Amino acid sequence: MACRYEGWCALEGLVPWPVSYDSVSGYLCMFVMQLEGSSKSMGAVLHALRVRSEMGLQGGWLGVSDARRLALLVGQLQFNDMHIVERKQPIRLVQLNRWTRGIDLGDNKELMFVTMCYLGHDGLLRLGELLSGLTAAQVQWSHDNHSLSVILGRSKINRQGDPERIDIHDHRARSAVKIKMMIIWFDRMDLWNSRDLLFPGFRNAKDGVRKTVSGSWARSHIKKLVRANGLNPDFYSGHSLRAGGATDLFVARVPYFLIKKMGRWKSDAAMIYYRSEQDVVYAVSKAFSKLANT
Repeated sequence: MACRYEGWCALEGLVPWPVSYDSVSGYLCMFVMQLEGSSKSMGAVLHALRVRSEMGLQGGWLGVSDARRLALLVGQLQFNDMHIVERKQPIRLVQLNRWTRGIDLGDNKELMFVTMCYLGHDGLLRLGELLSGLTAAQVQWSHDNHSLSVILGRSKINRQGDPERIDIHDHRARSAVKIKMMIIWFDRMDLWNSRDLLFPGFRNAKDGVRKTVSGSWARSHIKKLVRANGLNPDFYSGHSLRAGGATDLFVARVPYFLIKKMGRWKSDAAMIYYRSEQDVVYAVSKAFSKLANT
């Protein structure tokens, strides 16, 4: 990013370092214009330029006055950004139960895929966390095998502190534990006393080291499942599992602080995952009807 900024400054006859309001604001405007007005990546650009400007002999960041002017410009660019963020549709539990009913669990690939789906949904796990190189040793079972805990180490989300622990308990509906998906998977792959990968790929790497199944494989399987059930696969991705789990908890009226805790959100970004407009409309309509009759 810093190199592209330097190249743009050279074309415009501007000095890139130390940064000035003219160089940074001009580059930001050009960047947003190239994206047809989208300001969604602008924060990453500013962060990259600021980090680079504060390294070595680059001269430091903007002064207070110019930084304030730049903040006003950023706010205006964001205000002018009319691009709609296309968030993926959630895959909710009722859909997951219905869609996976006919899958052949005798096929190792299909069993692994279904197990990943339920684990992602029930644990509100990101696809990147599911495919982060989890091992069987990071899954801790209760003595009766009716619950399990997934221990997540370092990730781009959790960079300090203790490892994150995701507790998943059995429930009456079909789940990662109730249907014995994980138990079947552990039996099938002989993972009970193993430190092997939880979701291994199907081909050995050239260096002989087994790797986790790829994200493209998981996403393509999700889209294939969605397409088979008559829906547009463009609206679904690996993140649909996390969104589906969160949406189910919102619809079930689980207290907000518990949803944030389960999803490991440190901010109110959890609200973005409440993706059921029908539930909102129904709840509001019901409340107004109740008030009208009092």
